[in-house]
Amino acid sequence: SYTNFYIEEKQYKFKKKLKETVNKSSLPDIRYRRNQDKDGFPTVWLAIDSLMFGGLTTMISIMGRKNLIRLASYFNCTGKELVSWVRLLNFIRNRCAHGSNLIDVKLKTMPLIRQTKWQQYLYFDEENNGEKNSKRLGVVILVLVTLVNSVNEKYRWNEVQANLKTICNGRLEDANLLGFS
Repeated sequence: SYTNFYIEEKQYKFKKKLKETVNKSSLPDIRYRRNQDKDGFPTVWLAIDSLMFGGLTTMISIMGRKNLIRLASYFNCTGKELVSWVRLLNFIRNRCAHGSNLIDVKLKTMPLIRQTKWQQYLYFDEENNGEKNSKRLGVVILVLVTLVNSVNEKYRWNEVQANLKTICNGRLEDANLLGFS
């Protein structure tokens, strides 16, 4: 859905940033000439290892349709869902990295949500006839659970649940403030 110029521009910026990352990297393998192409770019494995989450988000966002569908199928979601979820996680990761409070997070851009599967867990604002999601931490948690469970169905969520229960102090109103029903 992007023009060739847009993709080439993004590719140039991405490669420029990758080159800077490679030059600053302390990974010993990245210094070996055999692990670089003729332009000095690392092998795909080293590139992925040295990328920041924002770089991966950019790659996924402008990825071709076929590859995006293939990648998304690994996570049991659509390409559009994956892009919106990765963008959300990049935003949340940046908030965490800069010491921001996630408890009071209010999302401006909503990721795609699975209405039928997630509706029972999410709090919907009654002021808007129950149609508007609260855009809070609950959405983030559901995205994480969906992605992690697609990779590891046996992941233990007990500590996350216990922490959320502690934060909510057993009060439904507090769970609603976090975006949970």
